[in-house]
Amino acid sequence: MLDQERLLKAISEDLKTCREAARFDLVDENAKERSDLEFSTLTTHLMWTESVGNNQTELQRIIHSLEENPFLRRYPRWRERREI
Repeated sequence: MLDQERLLKAISEDLKTCREAARFDLVDENAKERSDLEFSTLTTHLMWTESVGNNQTELQRIIHSLEENPFLRRYPRWRERREI
């Protein structure tokens, strides 16, 4: 069974990491653009996760979307981080 709270925590941690990394990448325009895309994607997934509650089908879709998103390849696998 998937746990919404653990997934929310994992995404929130990645948003924090993304924000911190962006502070150092402001000089490089490509890095800034990538950081903006990562932040936007993570924020969208966070809101999606908040809205579905413990609907297991939707939580599976969110995890699949996170893992398959090309902008988020440098982040750890969410399924492994929140395995319930």
